[in-house]
Amino acid sequence: MPTRSESKDRKRVALAGVGTVGGGVYERLAARPQSFEVVGIVCRDPSRHAGKSAPAELLTTDAASFGDYDILVETIGGVTTARDIVLAALERGAHVVTANKALLANFFAEIDAAAKRGGGRVIYSAAVGGGVPMLETVDDIAARTEIRRLEAVVNGTTNLILDRLGAGASLEAAIREAQDAGFAEADPSADIDGADAAQKLSLLARRAFGVDIDPNTIPTDKLASLAPEKVVAAVKAGSPYKQVALAERTPAGVTAEVRLRQVPADSPLAKPRLEENCLVITCADGTETVLHGKGAGRDPTADSVFSDIETLVRSDASEPVAAI
Repeated sequence: MPTRSESKDRKRVALAGVGTVGGGVYERLAARPQSFEVVGIVCRDPSRHAGKSAPAELLTTDAASFGDYDILVETIGGVTTARDIVLAALERGAHVVTANKALLANFFAEIDAAAKRGGGRVIYSAAVGGGVPMLETVDDIAARTEIRRLEAVVNGTTNLILDRLGAGASLEAAIREAQDAGFAEADPSADIDGADAAQKLSLLARRAFGVDIDPNTIPTDKLASLAPEKVVAAVKAGSPYKQVALAERTPAGVTAEVRLRQVPADSPLAKPRLEENCLVITCADGTETVLHGKGAGRDPTADSVFSDIETLVRSDASEPVAAI
């Protein structure tokens, strides 16, 4: 049992969402009772999670029922409910950790303004790259030199589906496999139509180039438009299809797109398998930095979210982390 001094130092954490990722985050918080107290968990259907992902007494459908808390962890997904919960937390001065790229990409300015008014911070490393530190690396490089181009495979679900198509599976079978593995949603359109990658690209471009790109204006290719036999032929030819997100600084400004295109076998973008992600950062002097690793799934994403929580805790005793 924590001592009185340990209890005083504990951070009070509220969770929004306790599904695949949120359940993993709860487990990590519960394993450190000396550092964290989970005060409540808001979810859409408490009966679905009671006694499984978390204790029934912590579950509620009403985020307003929480008492005081220091940090809100948002993994509930979607934008409407998540936006309301995040804005309410920021207005009361709490910090927010989220993996919700759709929320951030579409309501960045509103969330940023609420954070400034309330004095809280928003950290979202897990929103892009899962367990791959893409945003942090872009920040580090952009602080030292000019970034010219970002090329990335940032949607693990689509990458997995393309791998299965390349092995001869039908699109329907490949989607089912991704769903059974816990990577694809019941409605996978955000992944296979490029919207998810466009949202992530918007966040990366903001950090790399300091520009605000509406993800809904980024041109995207739909996976359904690509004949499966072309994917098989590309694999046999040694230049597989990938869903590539590209943002580039040009004389006319920053351009962005998400395309299904063949990449050479020796390209870093050809290397991601299944749910893996890859980011190639090219600087103005031609130097490249390549990141590669698990980009989707319960544990990589939950680890990234929990790392952000720990960053906030450390910042209370040292230098503050950057706001969004």
